[in-house]
Order: sequence, then structure tokens, then C-alpha cells
Amino acid sequence: MKERDLEKIAQNLWWIFSLQQLRLYEADFLKSNLTRRGRDGYIKRISKWRYILTETIINENTLYLASNLIYQPSYISMETSLRHYDLIPEWVYLTTACSSQKTQKLSGDIGDFYYYHLKPALMRWYSLLNSADTKSDILIATVEKTICDFFYLKPHLTENDFAELRIDNFHLRELTTPAKLQLCADSFKVKRLSKIIQLFISFSQKNA
Repeated sequence: MKERDLEKIAQNLWWIFSLQQLRLYEADFLKSNLTRRGRDGYIKRISKWRYILTETIINENTLYLASNLIYQPSYISMETSLRHYDLIPEWVYLTTACSSQKTQKLSGDIGDFYYYHLKPALMRWYSLLNSADTKSDILIATVEKTICDFFYLKPHLTENDFAELRIDNFHLRELTTPAKLQLCADSFKVKRLSKIIQLFISFSQKNA
């Protein structure tokens, strides 16, 4: 397969592709071809089975889409979506997501991806983020689900930790309402989560 053909295929696949996908276009395409192109600096490995052209601009949306594709089903959440919504000041160097598959960390040439396990029934309350960069919709937790995922998956957190999280409570109030946040928490059907979200809402309102 010539490089210009690979570029056309990659473009049709939102720039992120696998060996299996390439074999749909060329049945006898060898993995060694990808290894060689990697050594030549033409492609980068995202994870064990996914690749991207080196010329592709790697930005926030590219990483989000890569996260969605290399471990399915999954959606962006936790620290990454907190940062996406400008709710925390820290830059997040690890792309975090939730998945109904087992907890997993995947690493490649463009960064690290961490997936928190959730029960299949909790794989909802996410939205589609349209990206002109990737020309593909990206699955990302809503603001409410981001907050609820965070407290659900970090059960050690208590109300004494709220201030240290440095969540922008004024901006949170602009993005959602206490009613929506509580409704999302109650949908988990976990008393501990409903209670901690109640306390968090109270703290957020007092400190906005």
C-alpha cells in the first residue's frame, strides 16, 4: 500500500486506524508494514492495535476521539472532562474515561489513556461533542455525570475534601443546576453518592 493510499484511508477513518481496518482495503497488508512505517516516523502507535499518521495534529479533541476508539465502549469523564469544562485549574496529562470494560491503562506514542470501570447500567448521561478537528462526534460525560462519576469512583472523598478539589463553584453554577446534579446522582441508586452530592451542592452554593 502506497503512502498516499494510506493517507486517504486514514482520512476516511478520522485519522485513527487499525491493522484490521487496513486489511479491509488490502487483504494481505502485513503488520510489519506498520512497524516499518513507525520506525520511519511516518505513523505513531496510539495503543497496541491503533495507529495515527505522524502529520496529524494532536490536540485535545484528537486525544478524546482516540480514547473513545481504542477502548470501547467508553466516554471521556473524570479529571479530563472536569478540565474540559474548566471546572478545575490543573492541566490533565492523562486522558481519563469511563468504560463498562475492566479498569485499564493504555499507553502509546501520543500519551496515556486511563479507563475507570463502570457497570453497564451506569454507562449513560454522556453527550456528543462535535469536533471540526476530527470530523467525528466524541462521547463525553455531561457536566452532571462528570461530577457524579468523580465522587462515585472515588468513594474515599468526604465533605472535608471539597475545598481541596478546587472545583470552580461559580462556573459550575453557570453550567448546571442543583436539581440536575441531584437527579443524575440519584439515578445511580447509591445512597452514599446521593448524600455526598447533596453535601457538595450545599458547599458549592455557599462558595460560589
